Amino acid sequence: MNYAAEYHYTPFKSECQPKLNDKKDGVKLINDLIKYIKVDFTTQNPMFSKPLLVDLWWIDPQGNVQMVIKTTELYVYLCKQERYPKTLNNTTIIPHLPAHLPPQHIALIKYVKNLVTNDDVKDELNSRFESVFAIDSMSGATNQRSRHVKIEFLQKNEIDSLLNSGKINLQGQLYDVDEYLPSPKILICGRCNKPGHVKKNCQNSTFDICRRCGGDRSNIQQHKECAICCHNCGGQHVSTDFRCPLIADYRNELIEVLRRPPERLPADVQLFIPTAYREEGSRSKSIYNKEARLQLLQQQRIPQQI
Repeated sequence: MNYAAEYHYTPFKSECQPKLNDKKDGVKLINDLIKYIKVDFTTQNPMFSKPLLVDLWWIDPQGNVQMVIKTTELYVYLCKQERYPKTLNNTTIIPHLPAHLPPQHIALIKYVKNLVTNDDVKDELNSRFESVFAIDSMSGATNQRSRHVKIEFLQKNEIDSLLNSGKINLQGQLYDVDEYLPSPKILICGRCNKPGHVKKNCQNSTFDICRRCGGDRSNIQQHKECAICCHNCGGQHVSTDFRCPLIADYRNELIEVLRRPPERLPADVQLFIPTAYREEGSRSKSIYNKEARLQLLQQQRIPQQI
């Protein structure tokens, strides 16, 4: 349940030269980075009151630093290349930024005509907004005529303004804008390809099973173009595809579990319920902790009123 509800933050990688191999050097580099950004970060986020910290960091086998940041404000702040120093503690650093922002900074433009390309959308948005970060067509929401386009903004006020208006004009036509809600994530074993557990706890197989053909994947080269046949149901899809009845049934059970005690969800988490899994007669498309979310929204309004 925790895996399904949590947003899984992409690590930030800082390529280092010379390479690091001493933990003490890593500690100093992280501390120096926080000191370097603190004044500008505070200026950009005047209402931020939490400790300015990196949640987790390590030196990878290549001697570079990897960081996990679970604070949305700091995560978004560090998604701009120019906010990093070129050197820290006599170490040259080259940041490799995540490809996407957290859900709070993402919106959907719905049913955009396929004749309007993503580059067209990008040009239109860049002419009106300052902080466009990424634009991408949303997989699973595309047909022959239209698709949903996912748009990401670094500045929260710009994404909020767009969501409050609920509409956007693209090439002379109005399109609906809606908030982006991630679906509950399914934990799938990397060994047996079945849901609900991880590889180290797997008791279903003694070897890694190919998602495509169901054979022994010890020799990866033999399984790059093998015939696709789900080893769970025999269907013409990989075994981890949502079309597989085993995965679909597990997904339905997971949503039911999340739906029963929504008050256990964090205040800032909203999960999208796919149409096929919604309760009959219900218009609700999301699961969230109503009481905690109301308190969070009230807390966010108070500083604005002072």
